[in-house]
Amino acid sequence: MQSHPRTIRLRSCLLFVLLATQITVSLSLISNGPLTSVEKVHCAQVKWLFRGVGCTKFLDRYWERKPLLTRSNQNSRQKVKNLFQVRDFPTLLQLWHMKSNDTHGQVLFIEPGTFKHDASIVPQGAQITRKEVMAALDAQRTVIIHNLEIYWGPVARFSLQLAGLFHMYAQANLYWSPGGLKSSISPHQDAQSVFIVQLSGYKTWKLFRSKEKVKEVPNGELALKRTHQGKGEDILKESDIGGNSGVILEARLSPGDVLFIPRAMFHSTTTAGEKEDSLHITIGIETETDGLVWGDILTKTLSNVATEAPIWSQNLRESIPIRGLRSPQDKTFLKETAVERLKILIKNLETI
Repeated sequence: MQSHPRTIRLRSCLLFVLLATQITVSLSLISNGPLTSVEKVHCAQVKWLFRGVGCTKFLDRYWERKPLLTRSNQNSRQKVKNLFQVRDFPTLLQLWHMKSNDTHGQVLFIEPGTFKHDASIVPQGAQITRKEVMAALDAQRTVIIHNLEIYWGPVARFSLQLAGLFHMYAQANLYWSPGGLKSSISPHQDAQSVFIVQLSGYKTWKLFRSKEKVKEVPNGELALKRTHQGKGEDILKESDIGGNSGVILEARLSPGDVLFIPRAMFHSTTTAGEKEDSLHITIGIETETDGLVWGDILTKTLSNVATEAPIWSQNLRESIPIRGLRSPQDKTFLKETAVERLKILIKNLETI
């Protein structure tokens, strides 16, 4: 018996909420030491993403360090068939009121050679139907649907399995690009480490060295959302990031292939020479969104110390002296004073 669309929507939401409550969030470095029993369960469910490497080795050697390409096999090709396919679009758009460039159910139409939404296809906030999607594809736009994990049960389960291993939210965005685009998406950075899962068709990816090297981080400076480059009006060309001499990996993905791209690594895509459309999911591990970068952790720690810690933290509650706000010379005094107070904080952290 076929379920009513409203029932299917409700089941999808409940599935996501119920499974999410089972994820134990930890601030520990999950790449250190053996996997926990819970992590092993989730590892078994997603290890096909890095087949031949394994979860522990992936966390230690690849996570936020270097890319990994995993070619398809029969198992992965079957898994992507069950995740989402072009045939599922009519049902998705029937079940959910997707809207153009809106907060919820967001659909974007990306102009070739950019990572910028084309607002000329439909007005912002307008509901998207199959007609608008096909019009965008005919206009050589890449169609993006954000947060597919909220709207499609199989993708929700997949995202939650990844969240269970990484202890962070895993957001799934769907990309549908027409064949024959010289530049389907221009070079850019993401503020998340991402898994690219090719669902159907073919797309070629280029990964670039970052211009700026950071010690012990081969993929260059780790971008935050406020600092990443190449999106919206910030349109980059491959020549801006080293051109062909800066390419460290170039790969044509086919159905079932998986490409892991570390946070901040520049990348671009093309469907040039392809006769059929490309469909893939990008799963972003939301490190920064969940506040699990060291800057967030230390900022929260400092805030907690200033409001809740013992009497030695009194100097963290004092106001900045007016003297420190007057002139460049007085700002030097302000920096020196801040350093001294941070030393007191570090010395007493064990008592918190």
